[in-house]
Amino acid sequence: MALNLSRNTKVYFTTNVAANTGVVASSGFTNSNTWEIAVLDGYKFSQATNQQTIQANEAGVTPSRGQRSFNTELAPVDWNFATYIRPELSGGKVICTEKYLWNALNGSKAISTSTNITVTGISRTATTTGLCTATGAAGFGSQFAVNDYVNFIGTSVAAFDGTFKVLSTASTTITFTNPYLKTTDAVTATGGVAGTGQWFEGSTAYSVITTANSNSNSLQLCGLVFRVDNIFYAVDNAVIDKADIDFGIDAIAQVAWSGKGSQVRDLAITSAALITSTGFAAITAPSTTAKFITNKLSTLTVVQGFDGTGTSYTIPITGGNVSISNNITYLTPQVLGTVNIPIGYSLGARSVSGTINAYLKTGTNESSTLLKDILTGAGSSTENTYSVTMDIGGITNTVKVSLDMPATMLQVPTVDVQDIVSTSINFTAQAFDPLGSTNATAAYNMAETNELNVRYYAA
Repeated sequence: MALNLSRNTKVYFTTNVAANTGVVASSGFTNSNTWEIAVLDGYKFSQATNQQTIQANEAGVTPSRGQRSFNTELAPVDWNFATYIRPELSGGKVICTEKYLWNALNGSKAISTSTNITVTGISRTATTTGLCTATGAAGFGSQFAVNDYVNFIGTSVAAFDGTFKVLSTASTTITFTNPYLKTTDAVTATGGVAGTGQWFEGSTAYSVITTANSNSNSLQLCGLVFRVDNIFYAVDNAVIDKADIDFGIDAIAQVAWSGKGSQVRDLAITSAALITSTGFAAITAPSTTAKFITNKLSTLTVVQGFDGTGTSYTIPITGGNVSISNNITYLTPQVLGTVNIPIGYSLGARSVSGTINAYLKTGTNESSTLLKDILTGAGSSTENTYSVTMDIGGITNTVKVSLDMPATMLQVPTVDVQDIVSTSINFTAQAFDPLGSTNATAAYNMAETNELNVRYYAA
């Protein structure tokens, strides 16, 4: 008998699961369906049994005072772990081991394994609606479907880089809407690559995580496997509920991931031969050469207005956090006479929120100016709008991660009086219509999916 040690743990993200149910397979794990995730100490996975206790409450000299307990259901699996943010340039693309988690957090599509599609040209065909046409070689258009969200990276005009909805397709062309284009933007662009999915590796420039596909009834079907020494525990139908990025000023940039699952099972892999035959022995280990990012280099840009069109504020941050949540509710039957097992989940409102901590500084467009401007409008306006960009690792550095929230509502900051007076600003990023109902004034729009855009940069 041997003790199991947490230092010997390996965690795998896998799409080697049964269709519809998400039950993790017992074999057939390969580098195309299973990836090891480098996690930090302090991970957790557990599943509890819910009970109903029935008690008797009688009067009399000898009342019945006993009780009966019944196992009624297995509660959903709770799991969590943390990963470092480690962008790396490999094979001409910016990658990271946590990309599979980002992808599963933000929609139902799998990461595309096909070659990114080269764009030969993009043009705007209707100024008032943002209608555009993209062209490529024969078969270019057949790679996409109507209502797909296509990602463009590396085009010659920055305004054409982004995630946009496909309206129609042909052999060599697709038409899509780009509502972010301004009247002053160029009407044509060349070059770049295109593709679909929540995570998109476009070029040496950067990779992007988009929430464009997140208006879905479910997220990507997947599972988790926790290998503790040589015991393999599977979390069936795993779903990523939340990602928390914390800006501890003297810490290494990391993301805390948490979620649920339908059941924990022992995969009964009990020997070295089984580790080999199931495929786990051949799974590639995570990269050890990717660079770490220190939070102390991080910068914050806050600009008034949708997509940053007004006053710009300089705010050196002392800490903070960003939380992306799917607000998942797991569904469990309530049938009498049996132990009920969770059958699935429903997605709640998608939320992107957080806190910015900074010293209260006096000066032109410093944090005190932002505090004053928010207070000025707080008594008369039901909402405000700011563009918030956090560059984890520094805005000028080649290895960084940028969180862009172009339509963010800031709450009135709180003031903390210590030796140095500081302030905390809570914020909520929201979806918006860039053109607005009049094609001139942008407006918040709950039906859109553009509250957050995350870019990984490496060199």
